[in-house]
Amino acid sequence: MLAVQQLYRKIFLKGKAPAVDKTSNGSFVDRFQIELGSLDNRTGGQRVISRVRLTDQLYLIGDLGTEGGFTGRLKYLIRFR
Repeated sequence: MLAVQQLYRKIFLKGKAPAVDKTSNGSFVDRFQIELGSLDNRTGGQRVISRVRLTDQLYLIGDLGTEGGFTGRLKYLIRFR
């Protein structure tokens, strides 16, 4: 996955400096994650998981199984200090 992200940045984000401002959410590529071939605990089959960070606490998650089943979730993250 890291190799794909680096290749994408080399091709499409050529010459742009990475954002270091903590107040902004960054580009879509920085907020998007994808996992290919992870195992589903319930069925034992492979699945694809994608996550998009909307804010620091809010995530949009989608799971696609090999049988064609799709699950969409909205996750609110609470951090204790």
